[in-house]
Amino acid sequence: MGNSEAAARRAGSPQGIVLILAATLSVMGVLVIAPILPQLMAAYADVPGIAFLGPVILTVPAVCIALFSPFAGWLADRVGRRKMLIAAMLLYAPLGAAPLFLDDIYAILASRIGVGLTEAVIMTTSTTLMGDYFDGKRRDTWVAWQVGICSIAATGLLLLGGLLGSIDWRAPFIVYLSAWGLALATVLLTWEPAPRTMHGEEGAAKSTPFPVRLLALICAVTFFGGVVFYIVPIQLSVVLGQQGITNPAVIGGSAAFGSLGVPLGSLIFRRLSGMGTGLILGGAFLLAGVGLVIMGISGTYELTMTGVLINQLGCGIILPTLLAWVMASLPPEARGRGIGIWTGTFFIGQFFSPILLTVGSKALGSVGQAVVACGVAALVCAAIGLIAAIRAHRATTTLNATSGDPA
Repeated sequence: MGNSEAAARRAGSPQGIVLILAATLSVMGVLVIAPILPQLMAAYADVPGIAFLGPVILTVPAVCIALFSPFAGWLADRVGRRKMLIAAMLLYAPLGAAPLFLDDIYAILASRIGVGLTEAVIMTTSTTLMGDYFDGKRRDTWVAWQVGICSIAATGLLLLGGLLGSIDWRAPFIVYLSAWGLALATVLLTWEPAPRTMHGEEGAAKSTPFPVRLLALICAVTFFGGVVFYIVPIQLSVVLGQQGITNPAVIGGSAAFGSLGVPLGSLIFRRLSGMGTGLILGGAFLLAGVGLVIMGISGTYELTMTGVLINQLGCGIILPTLLAWVMASLPPEARGRGIGIWTGTFFIGQFFSPILLTVGSKALGSVGQAVVACGVAALVCAAIGLIAAIRAHRATTTLNATSGDPA
């Protein structure tokens, strides 16, 4: 397809749906096999170091996303975002399903590293294409749907993995083959954006300078957002355990209930997206912080779950706001590189979340106190965002008054 034809096409629901489904593949990488980790470790119980290798096999794709996404984005800007997305999907399927046939634990580990590398490409290019195909309110809407659907998919994939795992520990790996069907849909329904012509930007004589300082600010907030986002999924079982609640079914059900706040928050973001990034992020971190403080100081199940739901509601607003912010801030010709850096930063934040909470627990005396400390940090972040929004509003009002425009 020529550049002029690509520029003339207008994306709609089919393209948005395909790109959202592509983003769920990164969720699939870990969650669909999480329920069978004990069975996998039991199957290789005679392998030295399996207590370490088992969790690594589960989580190594997320580490690969964190480390490889910036390079994937840089490469996508040069090779082509759609081309790389399709190629990564075609590789993702056999690499993900490989443990169906592999017996050597280290070969399985190698296949999981391959899954992580392809996920880095899929996550970065699908998100970049979302920014290429849509702008303004339409982009915010699709970003909100992406966050909400990925959150719902996470719960569904955990359930599916557990169901298939009850048949055989290798069975969940067959789910990865679904990527081939999604690759076909991508071939049929998407196109490569014309160079520097997204959203009527053709005709620019010079490339827009890469916003290094702004991206650094966005990534700093994103890193902390990743830390906050991952506290409840990791620490809820510990907090409930300190209250004497150890039943896995109760803990799992509680986590699933709390996670409903994320898609709800993403839907709220759709209504707020015109209010300004600072104001939205300030309010979202306020919710997330209050939720963590309640969760950390609570001594009852009911109050803990109230805090969890408030926190997850805030997290559901934080993620699409950050994603929309970085999309809107990047020049089209460097959008892949910028989103790759942003994606890597978010996953690095998630990686450091349990580490920081462990360090905080030892320093403060308990997990609950560490959760409260993170909540207070989120409240400080909220205050900064709200103050910045108020100052921006005042500056705009003053400028309008000076220029003679009506206030």
